[in-house]
Order: sequence, then C-alpha cells, then structure tokens
Amino acid sequence: MNNTSLDFCSILKILNSEKSSDVDIKEKIQVYHYRGLCYFYNENFNNALEDFGQVENIFNGSNLECNKNYNISNINSIDVEIDKQMLVENFILMGKSYRKLLIYTTAEDYYNKALNLDDKNENIYYELGLLYIDMNDNESALKNFDKAILLNKDFIEAYHYRDSLK
Repeated sequence: MNNTSLDFCSILKILNSEKSSDVDIKEKIQVYHYRGLCYFYNENFNNALEDFGQVENIFNGSNLECNKNYNISNINSIDVEIDKQMLVENFILMGKSYRKLLIYTTAEDYYNKALNLDDKNENIYYELGLLYIDMNDNESALKNFDKAILLNKDFIEAYHYRDSLK
C-alpha cells in the first residue's frame, strides 16, 4: 500500500474498515486529529473529544518517539517535534472542548498535560486564563494571562482579558 497516495477520505474509509491496521500510525493520528478539528469547529464537542481521545490512545499505544508518558526522547528530531506539537495541540483542543462542555476540572487536566510537553506555549496559559475566568478564579486567570504575555509581548487577547480583570 502506498500511503503517500492516500487522501483524507480514503484514510477515513480505511479507519472504519477491518483494514485499519494497514494505515500508518502517523496517518491515523492526523486523520483523527483533523476530523476532531472539524467536529470542534462545528461545535460537536463530544465527537471531537472522541477523535482527540483516539489520538491520545494511539500515542499511548504506539512506539512513536512520544511514549505513553509523553516524554520526548530526542527533541532534535523533526518527526519527534511534529509528534510533540500534534499532541500539545490535541491536548489544548481537548481542554477547550471540555471547557465548552463545562467540565472544568478535566479541561484543566488536559491543559496541564499540554504544559508538561510545552511550558513555553503562550496559548496554553491563555486558555487556562479563560478557564479560570469561567471558574471564577480571577487570581489564577491573571497569573496565566501574565505568563502568556511574558512569552508573547504581542498577545493582544491576553492583555485584553488581563486588563478586564484588574
């Protein structure tokens, strides 16, 4: 099977068939991730979480460089960095989905998983700030908006929310 010739629809068909074991792990991750994004942007958060959960499960069960504890064994590898970025984005989107569903503690857990992989990502701190606003924890929200701004001085949205809390 020539994996490079597969398009998104073909991979989805394969994922839903008995032949899904023939699809490369990284292709499965991409398909679930992007289908999850489609669900997320159509505000179908439960289905988004199912697909994002599949991505996490594949990372857990695979022998990609991100092992089940999400430890990156060689951060100089381009593939590992792509795996790491995909997993961080996946965790952020899971946090956002749980936040939209008002399941705040689980949202916080996923944002923290993302931070464990990338504590220099201003978007995670921004999303945590929004979460803490929803939880009426303005002190924690302020701290996270400050961290986001510290990492990106041009983060206008973080300034907006931080200033609205003062």
